[in-house]
Amino acid sequence: MTEVNLKYLKLTSIFTGLVGLTNTILLGIHITNHCLILASLVNKFFKYVIYAEVITTISLALIILGCYSIYKNYFFIGGVSNLIAGIITVGMYLYYTFNLTILQKFGILGYFLLLPTPISGIMGIATSRIALTKN
Repeated sequence: MTEVNLKYLKLTSIFTGLVGLTNTILLGIHITNHCLILASLVNKFFKYVIYAEVITTISLALIILGCYSIYKNYFFIGGVSNLIAGIITVGMYLYYTFNLTILQKFGILGYFLLLPTPISGIMGIATSRIALTKN
């Protein structure tokens, strides 16, 4: 594999990670806003606001770490970080879809919002394997 192809894989992995970052931010804002509206009516929903904020912050930190690691050619660390962030975001999405029905209006298309971050992680791990065999 040439250096140019490795560079394209690296940039594609970073780009999909940043798209996943944007999706996670928007998903966290959406969940937080709806839970704050519900918390103004019923006080018990305030804990769901805190859960959403903490989970979103952890996911965002992992995605930023993953994209930066991939940028610095630590493909495996970045890939694993993005994959974990993707799994956390999927868990949050499923929890708020099935327990509070906040996200059910997105339907099947909502699951496509969750794809970029795990894809970035898988690409980062695969790129690490390619980079190892190249050397």
